[in-house]
Amino acid sequence: MSLSHRPQDRFRTGFDRLLQDFENDFLFPTAALNSLPLGGSMVTHRGIGGLLRTDLKDTETAFEMKVDMPGVSKEEININVDDSNNSITITTERKEEKKEETDGGWLVRERTFGKAQRTQVLPQTADLSKAQVELKDGTLHFTVPKREVPGSRMLTIK
Repeated sequence: MSLSHRPQDRFRTGFDRLLQDFENDFLFPTAALNSLPLGGSMVTHRGIGGLLRTDLKDTETAFEMKVDMPGVSKEEININVDDSNNSITITTERKEEKKEETDGGWLVRERTFGKAQRTQVLPQTADLSKAQVELKDGTLHFTVPKREVPGSRMLTIK
């Protein structure tokens, strides 16, 4: 049995990219509106499968966040902590593999390339100064301890 390139495969790949672009441009423009004081996210994504899928869990003593980063090494990940709005920004880029003309044509090409960024705003009780992160099995694991946030108090007029 020989493998051959079928025209419909090229159409499907192009159509898949078109749908991904539609999702990126039109389905997620309101992601920035989710950046509320109680936690939310601002997402910009191009390539590498689009969105950096994230789970954020509120436990008794900490916030635990997991971010899928399949096929990305720790050297390709930048993490920025912004204390002014209590957020963590994760940025990565997967460069496109350059093929030489002698390599032949693609039979299947579904992997995507480009930059992706995710900003996750955490609640005020998150102590980002004590945040820890590790990359294990293609997933970033964040642990952000909770801290006491002073409440309101009454002032006495002298």
